[in-house]
Amino acid sequence: MAAKELNTTPALVRETYIKMVKTGVNSQDEKITFLNSIRNNKISEAQARRIDPDDTVFALMEGWAKEYLNSVDFKEKEKLNHANKTFLDSYPELKKIVDSGNKIKLTNYLRNNPEYLSIYLNHISDSSKPNSELLDNDLPF
Repeated sequence: MAAKELNTTPALVRETYIKMVKTGVNSQDEKITFLNSIRNNKISEAQARRIDPDDTVFALMEGWAKEYLNSVDFKEKEKLNHANKTFLDSYPELKKIVDSGNKIKLTNYLRNNPEYLSIYLNHISDSSKPNSELLDNDLPF
């Protein structure tokens, strides 16, 4: 249904949705909140359309989300995010800049304090296996 409305394939809809979940859900708490929201929407949609909740678009979305959120990729990402939070708690000034999301300020800070870049890169290499997805999505800069 969504694929037809968007004039695309179901596989592309699924892929796009999984990418959204990957960028929006980063912890166990976020996972629980996200799945509860989908479940509530699934029930609301079923009631509004007078159909079985398992026959709704939200049921399909729930299945796709669970598939990713129960995967090794999500568990590794969650582990790395926890390690990053723990690491950054040890460096309050760096944490404040990372949390601001200002990449220019972070780049300038690391340029002026290269020891933090070295420490952080060592931390990353100890926290998880490096891969292109990790480097693209999980570094704060």
